Amino acid sequence: MAALVQDATGAGTSGGGSVSVSFASLPSAGDFIAVILQDFGPVTVTSVVNNQGNPAYSLAVDKLNSPEHAAIYYVPNIGTPSGTFTVTVNYTGSGTNTVRVTIADFSGVVTSAPVDITASNSGNSTAPTVSGTTLNANDLLIAAQTYLFVTGDPGGSWVVFASSQHEDYQLVSATGTYTATWSGSLAGTWATAFAAFKTVPFTPKFRKTLSPIGSHVGGRQRQAA
Repeated sequence: MAALVQDATGAGTSGGGSVSVSFASLPSAGDFIAVILQDFGPVTVTSVVNNQGNPAYSLAVDKLNSPEHAAIYYVPNIGTPSGTFTVTVNYTGSGTNTVRVTIADFSGVVTSAPVDITASNSGNSTAPTVSGTTLNANDLLIAAQTYLFVTGDPGGSWVVFASSQHEDYQLVSATGTYTATWSGSLAGTWATAFAAFKTVPFTPKFRKTLSPIGSHVGGRQRQAA
C-alpha cells in the first residue's frame, strides 16, 4: 500500500544553473522519488539526478505557458542510499526569477514502468486547473501548478505536500477522472501538470483459524482419540 514518507523543497533563480534539495532522512531501498518543478523563469532542464548513483530521473509531464513552467520527474525503485540523499535539477536560463523544486519520497509504488497516465493544461485566470482520467485503479496522483498568484489548494481528497508551495497529491483505488483546481488572488498565466503512477494494491492478510481438538456433535462433545 503506497504512502508518502517525506518531502522537501528548495529554491533558486532562473540564472543559477541548478537547485539541489535533500531529504531530512534517508529513503528506503525500493522507494519511489518524485520531483516537481515550479519554474517562473522559464528555464530549460538539462538533467535531474541524485547523489546515490541511481539512473537519471525520467520526465513524466512538462507544460510551458511562458514564463510559467510546470513539470514532474520521477525515478522508481531506488537502491540502498547512504549519507545524505540529495536531488539536483540542472538547467540553463537567465535572470532572477524563482525556480522551486519539491522532492517527495513514496513507498508502495510499482518498481517498473510506473506511469499510468499524464495530463497538462494552461491558461490565464484566477483558477488553474488540470484533469486526468486514470486507467489503473490503484494510483498515486500528483498535481502541480506554476501560477504567481496562487492562494489555495484543491482540497477534497488532495493533500498538499507539507514543504511545497501548493503542490498536491492523493492516493486512489478506483479508475476515474480526477481534477485539481487551485484558487488565486489575481488573473495571470499558469501552467499545470498531472501524473498518475501505479501503486501496489493492498492485499489483506487473513488469519487461519484452527479447529479445537474436541468437536461438538449432536450437542455432545467428542474428544479426539
